[in-house]
Amino acid sequence: MFGYMFPDIGQGAVLFALGAMFAGVKKIRVGIEKLLGFSGKKAGAILMLAGFSATLFGILFGECFLIGLYPPLLPFLKEHWVEDMASIKWVIKIALFIGIAEIILAMLLFMYKNIKHGHYIEGILGEWALPGMLMYIGLISLCFHFLGITLLPPVTVPIINVRIELVFEKYGMEVLNILDPSKSWPVYMILSGVGLLIISGIIERNLGEYASKLIEMPIGMISNTLSFSRLAGFLIGHAAFSIIASKFKVMGTLTYVAGLAFLNLLIIILETIVVSLQALRLLLYEFSTKWYLGGGRYFKPFALG
Repeated sequence: MFGYMFPDIGQGAVLFALGAMFAGVKKIRVGIEKLLGFSGKKAGAILMLAGFSATLFGILFGECFLIGLYPPLLPFLKEHWVEDMASIKWVIKIALFIGIAEIILAMLLFMYKNIKHGHYIEGILGEWALPGMLMYIGLISLCFHFLGITLLPPVTVPIINVRIELVFEKYGMEVLNILDPSKSWPVYMILSGVGLLIISGIIERNLGEYASKLIEMPIGMISNTLSFSRLAGFLIGHAAFSIIASKFKVMGTLTYVAGLAFLNLLIIILETIVVSLQALRLLLYEFSTKWYLGGGRYFKPFALG
């Protein structure tokens, strides 16, 4: 997630180098530990991973220190994609797809963790197990068919010359017509999840609590998914800086170099902090809250004083 919001080969390399310095240089490592109260080696490792992620996505987007080296390698994006509305739509869709994949992974982890600890009913019929999975996939599919979404545009696989695509046809209100299962199958998935959740409530003898979840869960699922649109927002914001940098060219070489250096320094400091917070927020709230089980090590907060 960090790299998607911060795609730059050069800036990612700088973050990686800083992380290696934090982890490897003893004086810096000790200074971080005294200042922040936690391991400088761990802070360096996190920064190295963030830098690697930024560099990887920088390669995909073809950007280095706010300079476009080549057109994006992603087939859905055009050169100067931030000025192309179709490309921006794909950027937003990719961000939401990342969120969908992450939420489904969280549900799978919920099932795995509960079954591993012997909580078989919770691992199969819990709110984030099969009921939640069916409701979530049904809700997402319903939205896709209502709007008409292309997940994978027509692509011809080389060598075998096979054309593949993944398109949700636009059904509009017809997706709610339960008399036509060929179009309303997402509704049946949602109802199946609701039914399993009610069965779970009956088994657990706590139907009232589970009934309230029938209202809370769909709202939470949609809001959690839409929350990942921030990935696209920060990516577009990052790309906007490259447009600003390109404007310095008309002011002369010296102004261009100075402006480019200033913007890169600003981004490395500011975006690293902001993007890290956003990635951490998505990781802890949208992802971890669905599967994390307490009962581990005693929590010790960071000492700032």
